Amino acid sequence: MGDLNAICPGYVDTELTQKNARLMAEKLGKSVEEVLELYKSTSPQKRLIAPGEIAHLAVMLASEAASGMNGQAINVDGGAVMA
Repeated sequence: MGDLNAICPGYVDTELTQKNARLMAEKLGKSVEEVLELYKSTSPQKRLIAPGEIAHLAVMLASEAASGMNGQAINVDGGAVMA
């Protein structure tokens, strides 16, 4: 059995997040920008996570650099879980 680790991202700046923001904006009667600001406010860094940040971690986890890691859930959310 190989190593089992999980990447647990916060709001990532992707088209899916933009789509969800549009849907939420319609439901709440707010602008997409207001909803995106709401998403950003869930993180102490006050920003969306860049897709590259997730990609770099995935590459590292697939490499020998992570050979000693197993069973880890790694949050990439700008500190939201800690707040």
